[in-house]
Amino acid sequence: MKRKFTLTEEQKRTIFSVATSIVSMGVLFLSLTTLNYLVTEEGVPDKLPIFLFGIFAVIAASRVLLVFKAHAEKDKFEFIKNIVLASIYFIQGLLYFLLPMGSISYGPLSVFYLLTLAANRICLCFQHRKVSSYIFNGSLALVLLLLGMSTLFSMNPEEFALLLILDLTAIMIVSLIDTLSFALSRMKLKGIMKIMRKTYAFEIFYGFIVLILSCSYYFTLMEPGINSYGDALWYSFAVVTTIGFGDFTVVSPISRILSVILGFYGVIVVAVLTSIIVNFYNDTKDSKPVETPKEESKENLEEPKQEETPKE
Repeated sequence: MKRKFTLTEEQKRTIFSVATSIVSMGVLFLSLTTLNYLVTEEGVPDKLPIFLFGIFAVIAASRVLLVFKAHAEKDKFEFIKNIVLASIYFIQGLLYFLLPMGSISYGPLSVFYLLTLAANRICLCFQHRKVSSYIFNGSLALVLLLLGMSTLFSMNPEEFALLLILDLTAIMIVSLIDTLSFALSRMKLKGIMKIMRKTYAFEIFYGFIVLILSCSYYFTLMEPGINSYGDALWYSFAVVTTIGFGDFTVVSPISRILSVILGFYGVIVVAVLTSIIVNFYNDTKDSKPVETPKEESKENLEEPKQEETPKE
């Protein structure tokens, strides 16, 4: 008999993560390429409809992936929402490709895309129901709504290129946020923050931040080659990470001493934080009960049958 090929939950999660990352990077690369193509070329390029169709087709593909995820998790609201959004984005890409270029046809499509982004953020507010979600997603939805409505009322043929740049910038920002959120979610930041709260790692990291802010303020005031506090923070970051870009330097003896202290302190903090996190993960792993396979557990639970003695 042929064995039925099945994927474990971990394998499914890995495949979904790889597919999501590829789609997110595809949207980001396509939007950046199209935006650069639109800015550098004189006028509106002829290949723009093909680029726009490709962007919205990939965005629709990302929503299709979320449809499968919602179906696996049995989340009806996410399932229906992503089906609707995937259909809208694919149809919008076809309209960009089929309709003639111009503010009359492309303008409403661009505004409609901004409104769909705002509607999605509003849905996220009601789904998460957290103060942070209300603040972040609500403010972002408000900005997108105002941007879309102002663009709709001020639209004219002369602003066609500007409208497309605005639309592509919105796509680029959303795809960049999706890529960053995907990358950060793989790090399990909540778990790392929990570790830092339960150990001395938070105090060490907080002292590290205080030292960087204080030294940066000193560099701003005392160093002629550092003109702003942002440049001083950038210099301190280069020192504590031992990168040393060389775009900013310090010349006074005290600043050099502080730079040496920052460098050594950065190496120590990275070593201490790494050891704390690794030890905590090892302790957590060792404290987990070892799960026995279902078949073995069933066999162990079954009591041995007593042999029947033959009747005389």
